[in-house]
Amino acid sequence: MGARAPLTISVVDESLKKCFGNMAAAARMLGVDRTTIFRFVKKHPELNQCLETVRETMLDNAVSSLQKAVIAGESWAVCFYLKTQGKSRGFTTSSGNMVHPILAEVRQAESDLATTLGQLCLTPRSRSASRLTGEDMQQEIVADNSMSAKLLKLMP
Repeated sequence: MGARAPLTISVVDESLKKCFGNMAAAARMLGVDRTTIFRFVKKHPELNQCLETVRETMLDNAVSSLQKAVIAGESWAVCFYLKTQGKSRGFTTSSGNMVHPILAEVRQAESDLATTLGQLCLTPRSRSASRLTGEDMQQEIVADNSMSAKLLKLMP
């Protein structure tokens, strides 16, 4: 195997730019071990500016691509954007899923309703019966003003 050309600041700088700051890829391009590039960059602080610049450019490109995907309605991009940037508007994650405050209220109201219905079906309300009839359940649900009020608040 032939001898490789000695590393210079300009050669390493150019390879880092071509590889968008990926030092392992730059090392492969130059035919050296990646630790050689790491040591060379550490030894020449001016190369840190090159690394920072190309990595910032790459980050700008990634943000632009994400913005395009969000505008195109790509669900993965919208979800990622809301998870990372939508917290100030109330978007949160619950078990890894996006939850908007209105959706959280709806889920809570559904849970409350299910609990109430479960209690109504299992609780004896009349003197002679251990189960409610459909008419009794309807009367109990209508009588539960707090649940009705919660559900009405959620309706447009």
